[in-house]
Amino acid sequence: MMKNNRSKYKPYPSYKPTSIEWLGEIPEGWECRKTKFVSDFINGYAFDSELYVESGIPIIRIGDIAEEIDFGNVKRFHNKNLVGLDKFKVLKGDLLLALTGATIGKAFEYKSKELAYLNQRVGILRGKRLYQYFLKYFFYSYTVKETINYLCNGGAQENISKTQIGNIFIPLPPLPEQQTIAAFLDRETAKIDVLVEKEGKMIELLKEKRSALITKAVTKGLDPNVKLKPSGVECPDKKPTHWNVRKLKYSVSSKNIKIKNSNYKVALENIESFSGKFIESEISFEGEGISFDSNSVLYGKLRPYLCKVFLPNKAGICVSELLVLVPDNKISDKKFIFYYMLSYLFTNIISGETFGTKMPRADWRIVGNFKLFLPPLPEQKAIASFLDRETTKIDKLIEKIGHQIELLKEYRQSLITSAVTGKIDVSTMLNTSVREEVPPP
Repeated sequence: MMKNNRSKYKPYPSYKPTSIEWLGEIPEGWECRKTKFVSDFINGYAFDSELYVESGIPIIRIGDIAEEIDFGNVKRFHNKNLVGLDKFKVLKGDLLLALTGATIGKAFEYKSKELAYLNQRVGILRGKRLYQYFLKYFFYSYTVKETINYLCNGGAQENISKTQIGNIFIPLPPLPEQQTIAAFLDRETAKIDVLVEKEGKMIELLKEKRSALITKAVTKGLDPNVKLKPSGVECPDKKPTHWNVRKLKYSVSSKNIKIKNSNYKVALENIESFSGKFIESEISFEGEGISFDSNSVLYGKLRPYLCKVFLPNKAGICVSELLVLVPDNKISDKKFIFYYMLSYLFTNIISGETFGTKMPRADWRIVGNFKLFLPPLPEQKAIASFLDRETTKIDKLIEKIGHQIELLKEYRQSLITSAVTGKIDVSTMLNTSVREEVPPP
């Protein structure tokens, strides 16, 4: 991707060497300064979690670092407990930086006008001798990400200090050129973001198509001309005439045998919602788990609206938040049951029966009493084979679009890096349009 940037955009007419190994040369007229000399850095405050309230001033924590903050989920503090803490106010245009953990080095611009305060483990960077939005894009670059990855320390809980951030060198063009580069990147990254959003919506449409296909196949079968009759249940109210209505517990049994050791462990985090795909994860669990084998279907009973269903291909153990169901292979096909549990119909009905407000869950009583439409066993197998083929086609399309999105994101990242390090000259690409929210230094 970097190569494409340099072929589309011209380099500067001349360069000069620097003593900074990772940077190499910079354009004539640029200089290198340490971050601490051109910006102010503020560490967040250790707010007492016991003083969080339902309604109050937002406290931005490390887990809130995202392109858009979800103010519906942030923790809040009462005004009376914020006296003397003005230093930790977050202002529109501030650059927020994660200082520890899995998201270390992640930076984002605070775009809201809503007053907020900064919690510990997050820092604020404010330009004082450079343009704030040039500073932002520099900290969005590969250069900074790689530097922070090199500098971070602390073993399993990585962290980076104020001193280390302050010692990162920034290549600085003259102020008007900083403003032009930032405006150029505003424009170009916005174009890329539109494309990414468009491709993302296509993926969502394909996922909806996948789920609708599954629901239709497991409730009506594959014959478009099949005769239907009243089902005797509220939803759906009709079923193929030769299918039976049967409670799930009469087609599968729930298994709850706990063992301690297994090389194959499955947690909720390992199951992709609505697809049943296995997700490799570093998250694991210690101690005993519920045993399963290759004839099992695993179903996530915690927050069933997430639709976590898994069909293992070997024996192992899983967390207790997964039901281990064993189909009676004389009357039910495990793949048919798997697809049925992936359907919108099953998910919506089970979700409507859950107990618990903050962490809704189902249990075997709820799941086992679900009334499913059960065709003859050969037809179950035919439906499962059909869904294997058709969902694979859709999954390949989703994967292809996902790859295109990753390429766009890589291009976005490399464009930012090339522009802020002077590898490409964008100073004449547009008339400067300086954002008004943050005045020049």
